[in-house]
Order: sequence, then C-alpha cells, then structure tokens
Amino acid sequence: MSESSAHATDTVSARALWAVMLGTLALVLCSSGAIWLVLQHEKKALPEAVFDTPVRSGPPLLQAHPQTDLVEHTQAATAQLHSAGWVDKQGHIVHLPIEQAMQLLVERGLPEEGTP
Repeated sequence: MSESSAHATDTVSARALWAVMLGTLALVLCSSGAIWLVLQHEKKALPEAVFDTPVRSGPPLLQAHPQTDLVEHTQAATAQLHSAGWVDKQGHIVHLPIEQAMQLLVERGLPEEGTP
C-alpha cells in the first residue's frame, strides 16, 4: 500500500495572487472614477447657491417657550373652530362654527360627489 501525504503540496501561485490584487485595484479605481463623474455632473445640474450655503453649527434651534406657544396655538385653533369667515371668497368657500357645520350636515346630508 502506498502512503499518501496528509497535507496539500500545492502552493498559491504568485502570478494568480498578483492578478487578483491588480484586478481589485482596477475595480476600485474605476468605481471611484465613476462616482467622481456622477458627482461632477450633479454639481453642474444644481445651482451654485446649494454649494455656497454655509452649514449652521451650534445647538439645535428650539422654541423658547413651548408651553406658551402650544396654548396660543390651541386658542387660535379653537377660535377658528367657533367662528365664521371666508377661506376663499372667489371660490365661495367659507368656514363655519363647528356646531353650525354639524347641524347643516345633519339637515342636508353629505354632499354629492364632485361638489365642493
């Protein structure tokens, strides 16, 4: 019976290793070049103001008095819900107090499709 070796005797070819490394390098360079070309095209397509706008640094802008702002907003929304006025005078669109709008809806029913 012949004895066979328990390990592989072949080694990695230096030529194949160099070919893989150079191929990878070529792929990286081509990809980088393609990305650069796309960015140059996008830069020409966008107005210069986009690139000249300074980036704001520092802490985020927050409301100085969020509770007061919320109360004011709620009061303004409630006032509009309970008042009447024009939304679009030329288009004959008004806003009504919510109670009156609900009463009209009960009396007239839902509007037909296609009518404002």
